Amino acid sequence: MKKYLYLLPAIILLSGCWDQNLLKDVQLVYTVGWDQNEDGSVTSTALAPPIDQTVEHVNRLTIEGNTLRDARYNMDVYVAEHIDFAKLQAGIVGIDMARDKLYPFLDVLYRNPKNHLNARIAMTNTSAAELLSSKIDSQRNQSEYFSGLLESSELTSVVPNISLQRACTILFDPGTDLYLPYITYEKDMLRAKVSGIGLFSKQKYTDVYLNEDQSVIFNILNNETSTIVTLTKRITDGKEPEVSNWVSVNIEKSKTDIKIKENPFRAEITLKADITISEYGPDHLQSEKKLNEFKAFWEKELKKDIDEILEITQEVESDVLGIGKRTAAFKPAYWDEERWHDIYRDMEITSKVSVKMIGTGIID
Repeated sequence: MKKYLYLLPAIILLSGCWDQNLLKDVQLVYTVGWDQNEDGSVTSTALAPPIDQTVEHVNRLTIEGNTLRDARYNMDVYVAEHIDFAKLQAGIVGIDMARDKLYPFLDVLYRNPKNHLNARIAMTNTSAAELLSSKIDSQRNQSEYFSGLLESSELTSVVPNISLQRACTILFDPGTDLYLPYITYEKDMLRAKVSGIGLFSKQKYTDVYLNEDQSVIFNILNNETSTIVTLTKRITDGKEPEVSNWVSVNIEKSKTDIKIKENPFRAEITLKADITISEYGPDHLQSEKKLNEFKAFWEKELKKDIDEILEITQEVESDVLGIGKRTAAFKPAYWDEERWHDIYRDMEITSKVSVKMIGTGIID
């Protein structure tokens, strides 16, 4: 009898998981798109991987609902398993939804503890349903394609990594506006493309986005660059072949400092960058004079690019650099949450760029 008593604790400890969620009972969704309809209802489009990985067909389901949760529940009546977003990799916001106040649509994603908040979020210039229904010519399964597309664009510093969790943090910060990777569809290539960064103001898309080159500069300004930061500019005209008129550089290290000043109230942006020349057809870069010319050229070009981005963001009242947050922290006398976007639009913002040439490539 005593030997059975020793087994009792083991039986209790090995009784199994009360909250188990068996894979055979669920349909995992890797990519989801959200759209707002004309009547205010929403459409949710889910992409799930095929059970048989040798099959190219992707499981796609597009369902309407009064809210995102309602649409998600409506999906369950069309599938044999339970729809599960625990492994979500990417969420795509359609342009009509982005133009409205975004958080109320996404609220359900933050209330369910099973949702994967590290999933990337982006927007598209069309409806998410249209984008996710487009033919994609890729070796990667379409249900995983969009997360891979965003990841590769992050690697080259075209866009920052914006997760659902990070988007929520920005949406709740009155001193910073949201920005999302901006995806378009290229019909001639049968591919989606990360075309830049969409700018938001007061949680609404402004109908303005930074293109790819501007987005790289924005990431440098925001200290969000990845391991690869490459810029290419025309430096001369008339040389043959045409490629000889262009120069490419790698930003090896950069640091942006934004300071809020008063008397008068303004923001000063200072960028310091270490640069190596990665491609320049005419060569002959050994002389100090030539390197000084390159240094002056890149300081001028980077300042011009920064000023252009600042002009765009101020015009659409999109404080994506968080100047309002810095104002609230360091100069609270100038902070007015209700009027901040008007203040940001009209405030003086100056920029200064300092470049250090640290390499010209192994050929020299």
